[in-house]
Amino acid sequence: MLELDHVLCFVEPGGDWADRLERAGWSLDTGTTHPGQGSRNRRCPWGSGYLELIWIHDLVEAAAHPLRLDRRARWEQTRASPFGFGFRGHFPPALAAHCWTHAPDPAFRLSIHRDNDERPELPLLFCIDLDDGACLERRETVTRHAGAVRALTHIDHAAPVAVPQGWTELPLPVSSVVGSAPRLTVRFGGGASALEVTPQLRIES
Repeated sequence: MLELDHVLCFVEPGGDWADRLERAGWSLDTGTTHPGQGSRNRRCPWGSGYLELIWIHDLVEAAAHPLRLDRRARWEQTRASPFGFGFRGHFPPALAAHCWTHAPDPAFRLSIHRDNDERPELPLLFCIDLDDGACLERRETVTRHAGAVRALTHIDHAAPVAVPQGWTELPLPVSSVVGSAPRLTVRFGGGASALEVTPQLRIES
């Protein structure tokens, strides 16, 4: 089993993105910190997945961690992508062969694609390694917190570089446009209304 778990976007902690989402009828949790990574988040569930709005709260800690999320948070200076796609289940063998393992605790094992180290201008690509039963349990847990359930239909990704051809193996309805500043449009349903969450992130629903 392999399915999209969440979409990640770096934001400014003092920005008005939370107010914009809540005024548009989206629910946000209070978030959590990621020990050792130097990051903090808030999550916006849409159904069986969620949007993770993330920022750095401890730059020294983030710079010392193998994930180097500080590069993505400072994407305008580093040219790293401010986006990421997290899956649950198991990557196909061809993708899994290019991953390293990050286990922040014994019950939570991540496969991190090596492009995060070698080509950070691409979105962070990772998988929460779960067997089928645990994958279904996580899906049910996420869905319970979703409030108004929306069906993700498409993601438009614009960036200076194209996503690799190997991404076609993923259950990710993404179109990639090359030659643009980083921007992500996440579409739900018919896309009759649009919300500019940040200059880099747009939601259509």
